[in-house]
Amino acid sequence: LSGMVMKNPAQSQQQARVFAIVMPAVFFFLLYNMPSGLLLYWIVTNILTILQQMLTQAKKKGNT
Repeated sequence: LSGMVMKNPAQSQQQARVFAIVMPAVFFFLLYNMPSGLLLYWIVTNILTILQQMLTQAKKKGNT
C-alpha cells in the first residue's frame, strides 16, 4: 500500500461534507422516476441512519 497517500484531515472532512450533501441530491433525482416505494424506502433508511449516527455520537460523548 505504499502508493496510498494520506490526505490532510481538513481536506478529507470537507470532501466528506460535500459528498454528504451532493449524493442525496443525486440519488433523489436518480430514484425520482422509480416506483414510489423505492424512494420512500431510501428516504426513511437515510433518516434512520442519521438518527442512529446522532445517538451513537451523543452516547460516545457521554462516555468520554
